[in-house]
Amino acid sequence: LLLKNPDYLKAFKNSSRHALVRKNILQEGLRLYPSFPISARQNIGQMELGGKELSPRTNLLISPYITHRNPKLWTAPETFDPERYQKIDSET
Repeated sequence: LLLKNPDYLKAFKNSSRHALVRKNILQEGLRLYPSFPISARQNIGQMELGGKELSPRTNLLISPYITHRNPKLWTAPETFDPERYQKIDSET
């Protein structure tokens, strides 16, 4: 990702805050390319999800790949932008 985005590579090399920049780059890389494509979970109790009632012990499949590209959750979700984490940190 850094080789495809030379501006971030240059910023990384010139940054005095190497650890923070490295962390943001790693987080953004994992957001775009998560280490696992699908995760399976099972709810423990009755719950509602997306307006539907789910019984206890319902099998749920979660895809971080799809979630991390959802434009309702991320601004420009297909774009490699490690600086988005600095924006999130400053908002909280």
